Amino acid sequence: MVGGLSKMFNMAEVWGLRPDGSNPCLHVKRFKEEKRERFLSAEEFRRLGAVLDEIGPSGGASGAFGRAAAGQSSTRRR
Repeated sequence: MVGGLSKMFNMAEVWGLRPDGSNPCLHVKRFKEEKRERFLSAEEFRRLGAVLDEIGPSGGASGAFGRAAAGQSSTRRR
């Protein structure tokens, strides 16, 4: 859990959304996590499909998340 959160804060720094060195997860002790495999339930799969249909092939997401999903940096103009 901490690893994923730390990665998000690091990417926000890379994209210029947070100042360098501002990751609050930096000194949090990480516990060993067991590797696991998970599959979407039928309901989760249906909801994912509905969202993907809603945003369409051009990707309707906006803001930093939309740029991240599209592989764009925060400095790029649309």
